[in-house]
Amino acid sequence: MTLAQSALTALALLAIPAAAQAAPKLSEIVGGLESRGYVLQELEVKSDRIKVEARTAAGARVELDVDPATGAIRSERPDT
Repeated sequence: MTLAQSALTALALLAIPAAAQAAPKLSEIVGGLESRGYVLQELEVKSDRIKVEARTAAGARVELDVDPATGAIRSERPDT
């Protein structure tokens, strides 16, 4: 392996953790929720959470707490 090949390999390996830590775009989070059957009605975006008011596929009103770093739903509760 040449020095140039070694350098390119090292750079590629360094880029992997950075790419893995990149937060999803808001549009990706919204798309993920919609693909799970939620109909979004209102979003409140903060640095530490995304509050979503939505309806489920069955029509129930819910409030979701979504992690902006991962797009994972932290909690789902009825929206009254």
